[in-house]
Amino acid sequence: MELTHTEHRMKSLTEQDVCPLRYIVIEEKKEVWFVGSFPSSMAVPTLVNRHFLGYKGCLATEEHWLKLKERYDPEC
Repeated sequence: MELTHTEHRMKSLTEQDVCPLRYIVIEEKKEVWFVGSFPSSMAVPTLVNRHFLGYKGCLATEEHWLKLKERYDPEC
């Protein structure tokens, strides 16, 4: 069973293991998008393996992040 963006977030919160970067989960593509650049980019593989097993980690510029947020998670 796949978890939704909110369920991912709730899972992290209930386990007291919160993902430290802003993210958007795109379920149909199995992608997790983070906003940032170096050195944040170095943490993406670890965060994905820890919080979003089976998903691909992607890094967005601030401009691309705003487009993703508008399209996939306007409440984020």
